[in-house]
Amino acid sequence: MKKILSVMLTLALLLGLAGCGDTKAEPIERVYSFSGEIEEMRVINGVATIGGDMETFYGGSLELKTEAFDGVTKLNTKFYISDESENWTILNNSVQDETGTFSLKNQELGQITGPILKTNMKLRGFEENLYFKLDITDKNGNVETYTIPMEVKEIISVG
Repeated sequence: MKKILSVMLTLALLLGLAGCGDTKAEPIERVYSFSGEIEEMRVINGVATIGGDMETFYGGSLELKTEAFDGVTKLNTKFYISDESENWTILNNSVQDETGTFSLKNQELGQITGPILKTNMKLRGFEENLYFKLDITDKNGNVETYTIPMEVKEIISVG
């Protein structure tokens, strides 16, 4: 009995000492889905993996609810986080076609992999203040801007 107690005590001490080493904390990874909608269009199927070694942001798809987007010469899409005083761009894409034959249809909004959130940007900002912005320039140089607030939902939290 004393021998078993001695072995258990030794194991407990060894396990306790093993936990005192300089170990690196596992990063917390969160997976989010996001979408948003206004009268003219909607963004669907957006996904972001935040935290860990490699973050990924996939903008999803832009679906138009109207056919009023013909004759576009320049298109700029942007996902950003805003805290009223500052904006942080996450993903920005531009297309330019001076012929004016570009017809804006339903399209993929791009993807980026790397450090998505900057150190001064809070995760809560991502969860509560993610926006999509679309700037369209037509043949006459007229610019229309559409901003869609994203509804962000946490799907998984690991770590």
